[in-house]
Amino acid sequence: MVEEADRRGPYAKSARRKEQIARAALEIVDAVGHDKLTTAAVAAVVGMSERAVTYHFATRDDILVAALALSDAEVVTEMPAGAKSYAESFDLIPDRIVRFHMTHPNRQRLFNLLSAQALDAQHPAHEYIRAHSQETVAALAELVAGRQRLGLAHPDLDAESVARQMLATWNGLTAQWTLDSSFDLADELKAAFHSLTGAPTMQARAVMREALAQI
Repeated sequence: MVEEADRRGPYAKSARRKEQIARAALEIVDAVGHDKLTTAAVAAVVGMSERAVTYHFATRDDILVAALALSDAEVVTEMPAGAKSYAESFDLIPDRIVRFHMTHPNRQRLFNLLSAQALDAQHPAHEYIRAHSQETVAALAELVAGRQRLGLAHPDLDAESVARQMLATWNGLTAQWTLDSSFDLADELKAAFHSLTGAPTMQARAVMREALAQI
């Protein structure tokens, strides 16, 4: 048992170091943007040598990916704990996650950059962005399917297909907002999500049923 703990020790220390480096990088991104980040600057914030930083992360791009992963983990905490209905979760995505990014624009710019660079299969961001997209589509598809069961999304829609359209709309609107923040990104995305899932049609049907029931 002691030998097993000893074996875990160095790995646990390495994991802590990596998190410290990622957090320092994220602080730099928040303060001055990803383009100003250097391994030397990260090393100064963490309080270690630049050589030690590159021992844990071979390149600057690897550090940026780690910073983005840490940011994404923090965003999850913006969603309230406890049970949430599919109806609530649907609007909580724009209201909590998107508004978080709106108040942390440098993080959004980092995501945009790494998403573009991830098109290169050899880039350090490739696997992370691909997995991130797959997980997001799966989560949105589950959300759409749940709303279909509740009668809040059109029953004839393919949940996974709609989820891909939702993610594409999310990414597209975000890119526009990064260039021109004159519109409310969260409100635009909320409206798009409702439209893509057929929510207006389902709401109209519900009103019609209620009206007919009173005749």
